Amino acid sequence: MPPDSTYAPPVGGHLAVLQGPAREPRPLLVSFRPDDAAGTPSPDPGSGLTSLSRDLGRAPASLLLFPAPAVTAPLLWRSSYVCQPEEEPGGGLFGFVRAVAPAAETLLVKAIEPSDQSTAAHLDWLGSACGESVAVTEVANRFDLEALISPDWPDQLPVLCPEPLPAR
Repeated sequence: MPPDSTYAPPVGGHLAVLQGPAREPRPLLVSFRPDDAAGTPSPDPGSGLTSLSRDLGRAPASLLLFPAPAVTAPLLWRSSYVCQPEEEPGGGLFGFVRAVAPAAETLLVKAIEPSDQSTAAHLDWLGSACGESVAVTEVANRFDLEALISPDWPDQLPVLCPEPLPAR
């Protein structure tokens, strides 16, 4: 994960989502929206695109790898789980208290930094493992995620490469 939540994917590069262990995996929604300099989503008049999203389904602990969209202007990449409120018990007296995590957000930019090159190389490594499994310790080491890995994680993570998201 980029340390400052920005990343400049190379042309033809990849993006990945690490899904942790869960008793009941939820569908994952990935979306991309043009972003203005103030950090608020805005349409990109040149592309005619206001947003692009895709439900990537549910999966156990794994890595989801997919092609990065072409970045001609800043794009806000959001990843969130689809949780149906009717399936969640509780909610308190008024029914609005929920244990739902906010979406993960990364700003995709065009200007490549040295740290982006390292991240791109690690993502290419994952790309060479599509349909196979990789050691969770190797993933944690390459992406500086050691603090995230607990005994609940499996030793191996499948690298899932679903159909590509539509190109921007």
